[in-house]
Amino acid sequence: MNLTIDVGNNQTKIGVFNGEKIIQFQNYAPLTISDVKELFHAYKIENAIIADVAFYDAGIDDFLRSNTRFIKLSHETKMPVALNYLTPETLGRDRIAAAAAAVDLFPNNNCLVIDAGTSITYDIINAEKEFLGGGISPGISMRFKALHNFTARLPLLKKEPIDYLTGKNTEQSILSGVINGTVGEMIYIVDSYAKIYPDLQVLLTGGDAPFFETRLNYKIFAVPNLVLRGLNKILTYNVA
Repeated sequence: MNLTIDVGNNQTKIGVFNGEKIIQFQNYAPLTISDVKELFHAYKIENAIIADVAFYDAGIDDFLRSNTRFIKLSHETKMPVALNYLTPETLGRDRIAAAAAAVDLFPNNNCLVIDAGTSITYDIINAEKEFLGGGISPGISMRFKALHNFTARLPLLKKEPIDYLTGKNTEQSILSGVINGTVGEMIYIVDSYAKIYPDLQVLLTGGDAPFFETRLNYKIFAVPNLVLRGLNKILTYNVA
């Protein structure tokens, strides 16, 4: 079995895979060595991989190196997608893993991966299995926090469904600006890439993906745990 670990900015996601099937998924904030050991008591884990965009207990690496065939994902890891990126060493490990999953799911398509989490990332992978780059913008919660933290009187709000464009008070105006603005950004980027790649396949993932899935005017393939699936694919690619 394979253990995949995605260390994010606010939480760590783990997935245990039996082949290509995820049989255990869980969030941790933060992940501890004790948590990892519990997984080893529950499952016969032989291989493990970590992708990190934030700090975590380095002792977890030591434990996994001692008990599995272990990979700490980097731009130098052997993988099924080529990184055509000017500074691959700065590329987020989660973006690499999501690209690997996209190539696996749609091997003959140009793919745009939208990961709507703490940040929103847009990544384009062509039909030749090359990661070409993309964009990074603030996630929806970050936008609400920025309006509150960098102004004197604007309240801190959270996302909620709205059906209006014009806010009639301050709270509605913030909701309209943040939600409609984020949706407009996504639609613009999808439409722009679709003009370049007529056969574009759009994949949507991340914690806020369900909120945006029905708000985009394009055929979207929503994939929960896309990063974990990509990590499993990279791990299998290396240990098979």
